[in-house]
Amino acid sequence: MLRVRTFDGGGSTTSIYADVSKNVSSSPSSSSPGSDPPPVNQFQLSSVDDGRSWKAFTTPATQGAIAYVDALNWWWIGSGVQAKSSDAGGTWSPIRTLLVPAPLPDSVQIIDPTHIWFGAMAGPRPLVEKTDDGGVSWSMFLLPGASAD
Repeated sequence: MLRVRTFDGGGSTTSIYADVSKNVSSSPSSSSPGSDPPPVNQFQLSSVDDGRSWKAFTTPATQGAIAYVDALNWWWIGSGVQAKSSDAGGTWSPIRTLLVPAPLPDSVQIIDPTHIWFGAMAGPRPLVEKTDDGGVSWSMFLLPGASAD
């Protein structure tokens, strides 16, 4: 099975593609709380020339989430760490320590280069982390928990 996913409706020149075979199996016990295990046979590609050519890229670690400032400038946030790329994932800055939990998959949203937020979990409690200064400092907001009625 081939699944294609873009994060902007296919409008920019950078997209993420996942090629997953129909016989994918994963072990939930191998994943950390609040994150899905990486799919088997997944690869990620980026294009900076309107899709005429594609290049594989990797993230600084297997667990974490990517967000895009624009086609070239990307952020990756993992559990307590963050890195940036200015060449569409070709290279990444050294990992910087943050005091944040692991983001939920696909939840990092960049409003502009200084305003970023993402969803995460604090045990069973959902929360939002946000920054208004480009990631220098972060604020946590607990969300109401779902009732078990």
